[in-house]
Amino acid sequence: MKKNGFSLIEILVVIAIFALIIAVVSSAITSSMVGIRKSDNTVSVRENMSLALGLVERKLRSARGVTACTETAIDFISENNRLFRVFCNPSQVCDSTTSTSISITEDGLTSRLTNLDTICITACEFICTPPPSPGPTKSVKIFLEGSDKETTGAENSRVRLETTVSLRAY
Repeated sequence: MKKNGFSLIEILVVIAIFALIIAVVSSAITSSMVGIRKSDNTVSVRENMSLALGLVERKLRSARGVTACTETAIDFISENNRLFRVFCNPSQVCDSTTSTSISITEDGLTSRLTNLDTICITACEFICTPPPSPGPTKSVKIFLEGSDKETTGAENSRVRLETTVSLRAY
């Protein structure tokens, strides 16, 4: 007698194979989505911090001189004799309650250069290098590190930026 249809064992084997394929595909899609979100967060933080760093670089490059330099702040006089201060308040803890930023003060008015709502500054350092002989500061090395405030775990990453600004001689 000829047998029509499938046995229970054959159906269970097919279901097991499909379940295995679905598990592998869903795992790949999940890890791909995590990678995409991490990349988006990294780009967002890098853009915001690069914008802030670029502004500080331009102001410092044309400065007449540095008047004070600490690890988290630098005071300088602009090309048109205005007093500027760039400072940051880094924190290793980064969550929705953390309030860190890079800020600039011009003649007493303070503006934040990084987005307080979405970015944490986790490290910040200004290093002023004097010339070989006594005199004004020759260059300033700026190191910034930040991360996205709204993400945690595998989707979050720290972005590090570093630059050295050579001051023009007036």
